[in-house]
Amino acid sequence: MRGLTSLAAFALCIAAGCASGRLPDARGMDVIVKSRPSAVAADATGARTIEKATQCDVEFVRLLASGAFVIRLWPTQRAPEVQKCLTQLKALPGVEYAEPDAAMKAS
Repeated sequence: MRGLTSLAAFALCIAAGCASGRLPDARGMDVIVKSRPSAVAADATGARTIEKATQCDVEFVRLLASGAFVIRLWPTQRAPEVQKCLTQLKALPGVEYAEPDAAMKAS
């Protein structure tokens, strides 16, 4: 049944003209990335580099004061599981860390 749902989502995406192939009902994941600037730039160019490596749709969100940056990973038809994209991102040469951006609470 899930395959049928993905197929229907893909058909809706095609009908809506989704250029990126992003699934229309998909949930993105914000990720904090720290890398060597020579490996992955902390800007939209770096987001495109990550997009090519992971096959996920990647959106640059913001630069952090630490030099790390936040991106949003979106699942696509070619890469429907964002967690796998995160694993591939962590494996890129020059990436020091890539972790989900989760809300922190004081204890």
